[in-house]
Amino acid sequence: MEHKFTQNKTDATFELVFTASEYEEAMESTFKKEGGKYRVHGFRAGKAPRKMIEKNYGEGVFIEAAIDQLFKQGYNTILDANPEFEPIAPPAIDFDLPKEGGVTMKGTVETIPQFKLGKYTGLEVASADIKITDKQVNEFLEEARIKRGRQVDAPTSHKIVNGDMVTLDFKGSIDGVEFAGGTAEDYELEIGSKSFIDTFEDQLVGLCVGDTKDVKVSFPKEYHAAELAGKPANFAIKIKKIKQTELPKLDDAFAKDTSEFETLADYKKDIKEKLTTSAEAESKQLNEDALIAEVVKQTPVEIPEKMVERQLDMMMNNINHRLSMQGFNLELFAQMQGTTVDAIREQHKESAINTIKTRLVLDEIAKKEKIVPMPEEIEDIIMQAAQKSGRKDKEIRKDVDYVNMLVTNKKYDMITEFLKSKNSMK
Repeated sequence: MEHKFTQNKTDATFELVFTASEYEEAMESTFKKEGGKYRVHGFRAGKAPRKMIEKNYGEGVFIEAAIDQLFKQGYNTILDANPEFEPIAPPAIDFDLPKEGGVTMKGTVETIPQFKLGKYTGLEVASADIKITDKQVNEFLEEARIKRGRQVDAPTSHKIVNGDMVTLDFKGSIDGVEFAGGTAEDYELEIGSKSFIDTFEDQLVGLCVGDTKDVKVSFPKEYHAAELAGKPANFAIKIKKIKQTELPKLDDAFAKDTSEFETLADYKKDIKEKLTTSAEAESKQLNEDALIAEVVKQTPVEIPEKMVERQLDMMMNNINHRLSMQGFNLELFAQMQGTTVDAIREQHKESAINTIKTRLVLDEIAKKEKIVPMPEEIEDIIMQAAQKSGRKDKEIRKDVDYVNMLVTNKKYDMITEFLKSKNSMK
């Protein structure tokens, strides 16, 4: 067998040439393995000669399996001869059978993109340092108050503000003609929830019980109802009832009722400590993300479109899975957002490209710096996973995909620590 191999930026091409005798040997080998499956009149099962089987079932009866056998042999030779060759998809091959009896195969296979690492040490990256202020503590307390608030009937003089629950009648029309689904009575709407399209809720702010108004809005251009998409509409509304939130006083009694603390001062101190811990973790993550982003920025990489599409498929499947846990799917979610699944997919394209590029660059750094978890480190992460999950470590070891994920995460943690030690945050 002769072979040729050419590595390109994002794929590789190869050619495998087998002689007539190699091809015949593969055909005979295939016949010996599969000949027993065929029945030929006048012969016992598994005893029919190859020529009789080919005569009864067609000359090509063994060709596909023989070609597959030769291809595997040749492809493995290419893999062994080119250790840097990293295919990421099965190859596409064409073959022909010359009159001489040999066979030539030509193929193309998508590979890890070839690129040269840019600078990844000695960089200076702007750091994020999130500080918790008294204002943020007070905002946290205010949210706690709102959660403890209760809805009460507002006085007739009360003007609608965000957070109010309003009962109203509305009748929608386009160019003076009412449309299906645009009319309701005694409809309850939380102002500021953005449940309605455009600025509908904003235009109710300041109204009182008994007020009427024509609210003018426009439907989104990609609205799920095509007959309404992009069109201006008028809603004749009447305010029938307003409920406002009555908040508890912010005092020691509130602290006792809401927390484990006896005084408001102690409760506020605890809030600040917890927010600070959370902010420190967020700052750490932001700094690591910024460092990795800067490292990746230093290396230009051409990402094949097929890799992007596969990454997008994975991202869309993950989104769909999360939505299914809430009783939705992508199609329904897109309709609710006034958009399409294709548009959502397109919105994630840049993220998909960045995810692929980041993985490729970090993997190349790991390869160059020989960053890989040692056996004892892998043992530690398996035992930690067992302790956290309550599973036995033997059970976890049997879950190969899960262990591979743990090892991969550990490797990326090690790469991140390496980059932090070789670069500075300012």
